[in-house]
Amino acid sequence: MADVSLISYTALVCLGLFVSDFLKSGDQSLQNNMSSEEATTKKEISYKKTFQQYAQAIHENHHDSLIIKGEEYPAPPHRLYPAKFLNISKLFFIVCIILSINPFLWFNLPTPNFYYTALQNKIYSCLMLFFFVGFIEGFIMSTGAFEIYFNDMPIWSKLESGRIPTLSELFGMIDSQLKLYRSNKEFRDDDPL
Repeated sequence: MADVSLISYTALVCLGLFVSDFLKSGDQSLQNNMSSEEATTKKEISYKKTFQQYAQAIHENHHDSLIIKGEEYPAPPHRLYPAKFLNISKLFFIVCIILSINPFLWFNLPTPNFYYTALQNKIYSCLMLFFFVGFIEGFIMSTGAFEIYFNDMPIWSKLESGRIPTLSELFGMIDSQLKLYRSNKEFRDDDPL
């Protein structure tokens, strides 16, 4: 029986790796527009860390008077509801495994062998279920949005361009927006009306 559970969990791990690679390949069109170094960097650094690095670089190279704020782009409802369903299902099955409840009997369905194996290895099964389904939830909820606004005017959108701007591009955009803002402010100050 130990060999069967080892095979089942090995199959689950392989399936998880396959799904992970498949889900990452959906981002391939974005990676084609970047160099291999940028693609590797994109995989290694989360958007939150990227935002923090960009904010720090802006404060170092521009005035500290610029207010920089970041927020998560909300997922659309067609992604939000499946992710919530997965979360509830995950928690339901974790509770069922911990309490040794067989939910398949409630629906008069035959119990799959992997569920018996999960009942025999509760801790490992619950951890595997928690992290694997959590990974899928995170992928579903991820929008990949990275937008930059200056005085409530959009100056960059990853959704439109398909990539995150380089620091030199970002500094150029900020400099041009600051010059435009200052020239408009001077024009308004000179206006007698």
